[in-house]
Amino acid sequence: MNLWLRKLPVSGAPSPKSWRTYAQALKGWAEFLGARRISVFADRQRLRDALSMYAEYRLSGPLRCG
Repeated sequence: MNLWLRKLPVSGAPSPKSWRTYAQALKGWAEFLGARRISVFADRQRLRDALSMYAEYRLSGPLRCG
């Protein structure tokens, strides 16, 4: 994750504000997966299922920033 974030400036996201936004979104996703004991490197179907759960989770209330 850190490597991907470090590459953002040269891969089309030149603004530091974008980096922060991406990092916060990635952190939230990783925490969501961790709370459900799903590896960020799980198989494709498991991650797709988790993404559906995450969408429902996000729609159910405000995103905590911090």
